[in-house]
Amino acid sequence: MKRQSAGNSIERETSLNFRLIDCKTRRLVSASPRLKYTALSYVWERGIAGNIVPKSLLSPGIEDGLRATQALGYRYFWVDKICIDQTSDEDKRTQIAMMGDIYQRAELTLVLASGNESERIPGVGLRRRRHPWLTLGDYSLIQMPGEGFEMLRFSTLRRRGWTLQEEILSRRTLYFLRNQIMLVCNQAYWYEVSVNVAEVQVHNSQRNIDEHGKPGCLCRPGIYYTLRTLWKLIEAYTDRHLSDDSDTLRAVEGCLSLASTFQHPVKHILGVGVPEISQSYELRSYFTAGLCWFHFFGRLSRLAGPTWTWAGW
Repeated sequence: MKRQSAGNSIERETSLNFRLIDCKTRRLVSASPRLKYTALSYVWERGIAGNIVPKSLLSPGIEDGLRATQALGYRYFWVDKICIDQTSDEDKRTQIAMMGDIYQRAELTLVLASGNESERIPGVGLRRRRHPWLTLGDYSLIQMPGEGFEMLRFSTLRRRGWTLQEEILSRRTLYFLRNQIMLVCNQAYWYEVSVNVAEVQVHNSQRNIDEHGKPGCLCRPGIYYTLRTLWKLIEAYTDRHLSDDSDTLRAVEGCLSLASTFQHPVKHILGVGVPEISQSYELRSYFTAGLCWFHFFGRLSRLAGPTWTWAGW
């Protein structure tokens, strides 16, 4: 048997075609499979161009995100306004198309629950608000914070279109709320007042479809439930806002693409889900059903696509 030389045994490192911030050097580096990183989900303002990340230009929220990344034991950090060259239309086009994959690859996504990058992160750059308490003799009564997901419902972050796929596609998500933190993964969620091991539906849609897929009306087993997951996602997405109507499909492309990896794959035609099946008459039926959408509240056309798709309104 021939012995392979040491030079040939070393695998060539593959670039992932996006950049990361090296928290130690504050320079942008090419991402690779061996580099573990965190990502940030937030509402951003203006972008930064160049390969060096000057501290003076970082917003308070992003600076705290960088600090939190290091405190958690990671060296690399991804944030769109810095890692995507905002002065290059070509770079924005290719990097935005990869954002779903970027969030899926991240070890952890840090979420600024307030949404605004101009605010410091509670517990990192800002002292957290103390819980009200009262002492009665030998006893102390403390008002515990509310349930984490309930506190997120009306946050600025939950009104922004881009953040939906950032939350759904992330493997682990750490939410920084004003008076507590909350960790969510594909199996459970934890916040500071309790632990809940119930399934988190929005983060675990694939497993639920596989385990609970049942024949739907005129549908093959499982396909209907894949489509239903996609429809519910689009329903949640269209209730959010975008600053640029041309981003309507781009801002949710990662989630739409995820449906094509399910056990019963579903692709989309300008946002309308179509199962991967061979019979043309069934395809026509599914596509026709996908056109039967409506908005709960009247909207003007976004002018972002043809009027037969929800993405055009």
